[in-house]
This record gives sequence, structure tokens and C-alpha cells, in this order.
Amino acid sequence: MSSARRTLLLSVCVVTAAMLLWTYQQQPQRALGNVLMMLVILLGVVLGACFFIALQYLMKGAWAVVLRRIPEALTGLLPAAAALTVIVWLGHAQLYHWVHPHGDVLLEGKQVFLNMPFFTLRLLIYFSLWFLIIGRIVKHSRAQDEDGSPTHTFANVRWSAAYMIVFALSYSFASFDLVMSLEPHWFSTIFGVYNFAGAFLSALTVTTLLVIYYRRKDCFKDIQPVHVTFLAKLIFAFCIFWAYIWFSQFMLIWYSNIPEETVYFIPRMQGAWRPLFFANLALNWLVPFLGLLGYRAKRNIPWLVCVCMAVLAGRALDVYLMVMPPLSHGHGPQFGAVELLSLASIAALGLLFFKRTLHKHPLAPTHDPLFQESAQLHE
Repeated sequence: MSSARRTLLLSVCVVTAAMLLWTYQQQPQRALGNVLMMLVILLGVVLGACFFIALQYLMKGAWAVVLRRIPEALTGLLPAAAALTVIVWLGHAQLYHWVHPHGDVLLEGKQVFLNMPFFTLRLLIYFSLWFLIIGRIVKHSRAQDEDGSPTHTFANVRWSAAYMIVFALSYSFASFDLVMSLEPHWFSTIFGVYNFAGAFLSALTVTTLLVIYYRRKDCFKDIQPVHVTFLAKLIFAFCIFWAYIWFSQFMLIWYSNIPEETVYFIPRMQGAWRPLFFANLALNWLVPFLGLLGYRAKRNIPWLVCVCMAVLAGRALDVYLMVMPPLSHGHGPQFGAVELLSLASIAALGLLFFKRTLHKHPLAPTHDPLFQESAQLHE
């Protein structure tokens, strides 16, 4: 990365930090809500990228070996997510209503789980496990470049199996802790799966855009058009999965019509939130579903880039709708300079950490036993 480009990205982060500090003086919940949004989006990309890597190891997916360095580098954003988590933790009193139950019988009943010492302990456990397992998977992958031993592949199969179990539990509970507890009177047993669907879809989309970019720069000699097509197929499949989980959560609450459950959707379907509610469904499902339905669409790179950008916008909107309504206190959505800068800083932070991680090691895992099979992939 050129020094000018690095300076520009750092400037975006500095300006965003200054804007958030200024906003915090006026509207602390809005500022902290934007930090929480950044955390949820960034964490979804990081953990979703590692899920993609682990899935390939467990399924012996040879096709993705040549592009594995990209999702591996995306896991390098985990320290940035940890830093944002510290900010959220410091601002817990403004974000989370359950910190001050004030005689609320329901919240007092949930104090066994929703209390700051246990909340802090859970966050420490989540990140300790993520740093440990992701670090081991990436370490074995890169060590294989040096000695070429297949034992690293066998070790990563075991670590990937462990990651699947840890990820399923930890990310679900992290979603409960960081996002669902913003509205502690409401709960959904499917909320963790819903967040997983969005996280993995965003990780696939970011990976696809980076593969397209680096392939055009001729950095990855072995990535073929068929690899991009396979990624497009995964995006198509998981946009349907996301919509299925979205519908499952919404439909069950809608037809049961229990006040304790409908309290989540009613504010999001009224007033100025209503267009955003349906735009969320359109961007995360309708656009990628119709846009990638045909075979040629999955091979049309400019068109695929547009669809990916729409999905990323949809992911940002999805997180916005989860985080901001309970912090707006009955007011409509607020979207201004601080929100735009927060979204821009996610990209800036991501690129800074991604570039720093990617170029430290060979771009092609040529000593992986399945590398040649992956490089010679054809439809």
C-alpha cells in the first residue's frame, strides 16, 4: 500500500474518532451505537471468514485453496474488533438498559445472567477462544508454506472442528450479549442463527470483492473465473438462507401476536423505520436472489460487484435496524455524517489490517496437498 493511500485511510479513522467524540458530548447513545454497529459488522466479517476456512478444511474443499489467503488475512481484523469491544464495554452504562434495572421485576429476574461481572467474563472468554483457535488455524496454514508437511492440514481439520463448535456457541451468545440485550425485555431463540447468516453472507461478499480486485491486479495467478463463479453461487445460496431465517423469526412472532415478542418488530415497521425495514429484506435477499439467479450473472464480474455492494449495504442496514431503534427512544432514524464516517472507517480499518496481514506471507499456499487440484479447477 502506498504511503498516500495509507495516510488517507488513517485520516478517515482519525476523523471518525473525532466525530464520534464530538457526538458523544451531545448524543452519547448515538455515538456508542455507531461503535457497536462497527463492531458487529467487523466481527461478522472476521468470524465469517474463519468459518469459510474451517468449512473448506472439514469438507476437503479443494476449490477454495488458491484463494484461502484472503479470508485468512480477513481474520487479521480481530484485534480491531477487540479494540471496538473495549469501547462498547466502557460505554455499557449508556447502551444497556439492564445495567440500571430500577425496580423492573423482569430485569431483576434476569440479573443472574445480565450483570456486568458475568458480561465482562463472557466477552473475555469469547475473544480468548477466537484468538486461540483462529490463531492456530492461520499459523498451521502458514507454517505449511515453510516445511510443506501435510500434518498441518490434519491439525487444521481438528482445529476447524473445534472452531465450528466454539463459533456456534460463542457467536450466538455474543449476539445475545452485544445486540439482543439492548432490548432486554425481548428475546428470540433464533437470533444467534440470524446473526450468523448475516455474518457469513457479509464475509462471503467481502471475500468475493477482494478476490475480484486482486485477480484484476494479477496478484493471484492461479485464481480462475470459475473460483469467482463458485463464490457467487455461495452468495446466492446464503442470501436465501438469510431470508429463510429472517422469515422464520418474523413469521413466528407475527402469527403468535404475543405482546412480549411483537414489541421488537412493531417500532421497526412504523413511521420512518418502515421503509428501512423492507429495504433490508430487499438488499439482503431480493437483489442478490434476482441478480444472481441466472448462470451468466454469476460470471459477469461488473454485475457481480454491484450485487456484492448491494449486499454489503444491506448488511450495514440490517445491523443498523438491530442496534439503533432501541437507542432512538421513539424518534425516527438518524443518519448523518457520523453514520457515514462510521461505515467508511470500517472499510478503512479493514483495509489497513487486511493489507498488513496479507502481504506478510506468500499469497499462494502452494504446499497445501490440494493446491494443484484447486489451481486446475474447471466447470
